[in-house]
Amino acid sequence: MNAYTVSHVTRSIILTRNFIKAASIPDTDEYRLLIRLRTDNPGYEIVQRTIVKKEGKRKPPTYKQMKKYITCVENSDYYMARFEAMREEAASKNGSYARVLKWFRQTFPNFYVMPEYNSDNEIIVTPADYPAEETAPDTETVA
Repeated sequence: MNAYTVSHVTRSIILTRNFIKAASIPDTDEYRLLIRLRTDNPGYEIVQRTIVKKEGKRKPPTYKQMKKYITCVENSDYYMARFEAMREEAASKNGSYARVLKWFRQTFPNFYVMPEYNSDNEIIVTPADYPAEETAPDTETVA
């Protein structure tokens, strides 16, 4: 990434924060370059480059966080066994963390949502891999 960019469209010289800091000291290469940029582009505004972060981007959970979450959910023994089996299977392939993360996200799609708890203080979760008959409402009617 360049320390500076000259935008003729916006008539500005865009500098990184580190470049501005180094250019504030006389007799540095950055100072001489800034003088040359200003001379070559009279009337251009000096602007500090800003980094725009994506909203809603979250760091994926670590194995430790996944295990901690699984111990808090209903049927934790079942899911912990599946988690460990998935880790073992994934370890034999490239991109093992990505495979485990994909399984975790499919199994616990509401990981980032505020949980609801049952009477045993376990997180109520409806994983994506439940069989359809367990999640489907009862369709039988009493006549």
